[in-house]
Amino acid sequence: MDRAGTPLISKLIFVALLAICVCLVVLIAQNKTRNSPPETAGSQLVVPQETTPADQWDAEPVRLKVTNNLRKPTPRQPLTTPPAPQVAASPRQPEALSNVPNGQYGSPEVAAGTVTAEVAPISVTTIHGTAMYPAGMPIVGQALLSGEPPRETPISLDPTCGRYHQKPLTTRHYVVSDSGGLANVWVYVQNATGSFSTPTEEVVLDQAGCEYQPYVFAVMTKQPVRIKNSDPFLHNVNTVSSVHSAHRFNIAQPNQTKMDTKRFERPELPLKFMCNVHPWMLAYAGVFEHPFFAITDSEGRFEIPAGLPAGRYTLAARHLKAGKILREVEIAEGVSAEPLTMTFDPSAH
Repeated sequence: MDRAGTPLISKLIFVALLAICVCLVVLIAQNKTRNSPPETAGSQLVVPQETTPADQWDAEPVRLKVTNNLRKPTPRQPLTTPPAPQVAASPRQPEALSNVPNGQYGSPEVAAGTVTAEVAPISVTTIHGTAMYPAGMPIVGQALLSGEPPRETPISLDPTCGRYHQKPLTTRHYVVSDSGGLANVWVYVQNATGSFSTPTEEVVLDQAGCEYQPYVFAVMTKQPVRIKNSDPFLHNVNTVSSVHSAHRFNIAQPNQTKMDTKRFERPELPLKFMCNVHPWMLAYAGVFEHPFFAITDSEGRFEIPAGLPAGRYTLAARHLKAGKILREVEIAEGVSAEPLTMTFDPSAH
């Protein structure tokens, strides 16, 4: 038998074994690198800073836990076990907090499960006496703040957002004019009934300079709300704290070309919008089933559209921090309009 090729075969086997050993050493080294702890600076671990919680800037943190409604899979039974009897599912409960005891949330419409759903406890003040207003005329008035408003919370902006603001940015809990007029108050008829057409014009919610504009707004149910990003970087729009599952969404708007249109099918007050990328970015909407509502301007002035039939109504003024004021208004023929003011007292909260 010819053994001339034996040395060559031995060399090839040796080279193959050496290559396998090298590969094993490389794999072991890579595995150690993946499982090694973070790099240290001196003797301290380099730990990323935690972001500031959104509740620091939230006018009214929503106390609602959103749960996952997906059912867990049922374990498969052995073939020898007879199937369990089927139990009828209980009917789904309404989402509008109709089981909340009257007064717990400061709003009688919550207990009744109608009109609007208040999502957090508020204080309610009732003004005694009936204000008269002529039929066919809008209801006009002013929301005021007594005394000095509480100090706003400073907002620490990141470098990207900081370049849009020459002055320090703060929360917008109390926007008050020199004369005491309180802005950003929802004023609405609480017990308006009837069938009303949905407006076709869009309400625009903009993200500009790392702020939502407007901060407080109002729409009718099913009215289109166009949400846009005017900043050249990523924002997201998050409404998952809504009391209605159909109102919950979390969408990304990565640049200035991104726009989304949303409609809200059920009344809610307030409906919170937030950005998780910039947690100080908050906005609040009031969603109403009728057109008899307004938002106070920078002087606290409001105007409820005309069109209410003659009768007595409850007019509500709702502020994110200062609570809620109720006042009875009577619409009648041939009467003169009375001055209508709603005064909030921040010291009571």
